[in-house]
Amino acid sequence: MSIFEFNANEVEPADNDFSPLPAGDYKVIITQTEDKVTSDNPRNKYLSITFDLADEGKYKGRKIFENLNLWRDGTRETDPKTVSIAQQNLSAICRAVGKMKIKDTQELCGKPILVTLKITPASGNHGAKNRIIKYQSINGGNTPLAPSQEEPKKEKYPAPEPADIEDNSMPWT
Repeated sequence: MSIFEFNANEVEPADNDFSPLPAGDYKVIITQTEDKVTSDNPRNKYLSITFDLADEGKYKGRKIFENLNLWRDGTRETDPKTVSIAQQNLSAICRAVGKMKIKDTQELCGKPILVTLKITPASGNHGAKNRIIKYQSINGGNTPLAPSQEEPKKEKYPAPEPADIEDNSMPWT
């Protein structure tokens, strides 16, 4: 038994509304990424991504979760397609945050993006839930990369190296 003083009049109860958000576009911030193992096969892992709603209003602070099945053991017929879809979604997230190459998914954290949500209806024992159907940069896909993140520009026809000539008998010198 714990004995301490607590006054519920001084603390508002938590709003534990986990119902789906209305379909539409939401500004979110990626707050956590974590590799997890599936419950049905320990060789299958997925990337769990947590987004916090950054929009002002009654939904501020709500969380949206996305699981990307990036690592499958390949024993099921659908595994290659599952991995391909997950890679496409990760590519869209990377583009939305302006990081075309990452070595650690933590590089995505703290970045604001725009997601489009739809509601997936209840099925079996699972209630209705949100599903992210699109990832975009905040300004519609035109987020310039920071200079340190820009891909090096490759010239179609690079300039030739200057010739090292020490002959002073040239007529124009």
